[in-house]
Amino acid sequence: MTNVIILPRILLMGLVFVFVSSAASLAGHKIIGTAPVEQDWFEGQIRWTEGPPSYKFRWHVRVNKQGIVILCGAGRWVSANLRSESKRVIRDRAFFFDDMVYYKDMSFFATVKSDKLIGAPANCVSTGKQPPKQVKDGVGILPLNPNKVY
Repeated sequence: MTNVIILPRILLMGLVFVFVSSAASLAGHKIIGTAPVEQDWFEGQIRWTEGPPSYKFRWHVRVNKQGIVILCGAGRWVSANLRSESKRVIRDRAFFFDDMVYYKDMSFFATVKSDKLIGAPANCVSTGKQPPKQVKDGVGILPLNPNKVY
């Protein structure tokens, strides 16, 4: 599955849990565990109009036994092209169910050094929220401010 979001100057295309015994922290995110990236996860990329993709990623959402939405993701830097701007784009994304924000800032995604994301460990975070009873418009990783120009 692929999500595609078109923004000014940028094209952004769009998670089995193995829990660790203690939660780690990554830039203010509480990583609750890892999960291996699978083929059926959503995939995406950040592509600036000036060149090849800068960043490719895969993400997935699950509901844990307590009924809380868990979000996992991993990505890899494909090129150094506009990396600092791409990092800002990643921080400015939010995970949505329909129109409701479930988690802000996708910079918790694990960084994968390999060319292959499938099978790589992804970081997982808890949204602290239960899923909606019915999803009308779907899920996605979208900009918090769709009018922002990078």
